[in-house]
Amino acid sequence: MIANDIAYMAMEFEPVGYIRLNEYFNALAVNADADWLMTWNDDAIMDSAGWDRVITAHTGQFKLLALHTHNDHPYSIFPIIPKAWIDVTKHYSPHQMIDAWVSQQAYMLDIFQRIDVWATHDRHDLTGNNTDSTFEARVALEGHLDTPGDFHHMATVNLRIVETENIANYMKSVGIDTTFWENVKLGDQYPWAKLKENDINKQMAQFVMSTPLDTVHPLLAGAAKY
Repeated sequence: MIANDIAYMAMEFEPVGYIRLNEYFNALAVNADADWLMTWNDDAIMDSAGWDRVITAHTGQFKLLALHTHNDHPYSIFPIIPKAWIDVTKHYSPHQMIDAWVSQQAYMLDIFQRIDVWATHDRHDLTGNNTDSTFEARVALEGHLDTPGDFHHMATVNLRIVETENIANYMKSVGIDTTFWENVKLGDQYPWAKLKENDINKQMAQFVMSTPLDTVHPLLAGAAKY
């Protein structure tokens, strides 16, 4: 459709719940025609004027862009990625935790960038607002390492690492430096160094950054020192 000189597509979905949140975004992403794709929630409020111009100023760069939001969480809570990322992976995220998925990949590839745009995540457990049945019934696939499908289950981590390697191969094919990732694989670079540096309010205490990565996937066989 075209309205006010803006082309858009409306998509209708059968409800699949918070546990399969990524499926909505994946379907939208693969059908989008844009330089940048941004996740957004119904409990999010944009605080910065001209935020779109800040994003488009980075067009041509292959990075994950992050807004400032709720105590500057070290992840990109409303991830902004170039469409080329979707072209490589064929989805936004194969896991419910979209922000964590792409943020960890970006840190491992050293392509995470905070931008001067501020937003409020007006979520009930953060602000006390917007409690509803969807929020109360949500199931988060995190915190149960031995449960298949959990964000930190070995099979899930393996998938994330393989996908990170695929993204790195794309980056190399278009002349983007991947030294950071190559050094991670060799064991010469701690992959979460910049994540920890950005975790100014210690919100990632539950993230097991000290787990030896060589026990996870052969691609990271050199990471035993961590």
